Amino acid sequence: AEQAKILMDEAEANNLGGEARDARWHRWDKCSQCEQMYHGVVSCAFGWACWKTYVGRAETHWTRRSAMTCLAIGLNEAGQHEERLRVMQQQLVTEERIGGPEMNHTHIRSNVASCYLSLGRMPEALGLYREVYATYMRLCGSSHKDTCIAAINVSATLRAMGNVAEAAKFTRKILPEVTRVFGADSDVSLKLNATLAQALYLDEKAPPEHLREAVEILEPAI
Repeated sequence: AEQAKILMDEAEANNLGGEARDARWHRWDKCSQCEQMYHGVVSCAFGWACWKTYVGRAETHWTRRSAMTCLAIGLNEAGQHEERLRVMQQQLVTEERIGGPEMNHTHIRSNVASCYLSLGRMPEALGLYREVYATYMRLCGSSHKDTCIAAINVSATLRAMGNVAEAAKFTRKILPEVTRVFGADSDVSLKLNATLAQALYLDEKAPPEHLREAVEILEPAI
């Protein structure tokens, strides 16, 4: 942690920006030797150290805002989801108060929804994921990767809640665009196809053709 602080102090003293500054900042979340992200309690410890280093700065300063994100990631790695939720809710309040970009607000709201899922608060997660998806559609259009990811989150949450008929209908709607954006063989598209297949065969009221479609979707992966 001390090394990360020293590197950032040097970056600021020398007015470094862009990739040079970002590389130094990532010493807070990435090992300098193996270049792998920190995990578990190590990530959490670095998150707290980062936050304590920059919490005294102005709310508008990027280091303070980034430190809050670093802390939230660390808490997630350590499975401390209640604390993570409080941090992200405060992060959202701060971003809205200082007039940060709407894309920033939306990204944080998506992370809050993810935290709701980790806490088993699925209805709240679904409602927030729907709002995030609608916002990305308005700001970026259907072809943007953030929009596609937001749509996938809605689909996956619907299936997890047992709303399989709605999950199948929604997934059918978004699948062509997601496949076009990410590619048919991408992990994202394959997982979305799996979500559609699961929604189809878990629907007790599904007609036989839906079950056959589920088999056709899954067969190539076997």
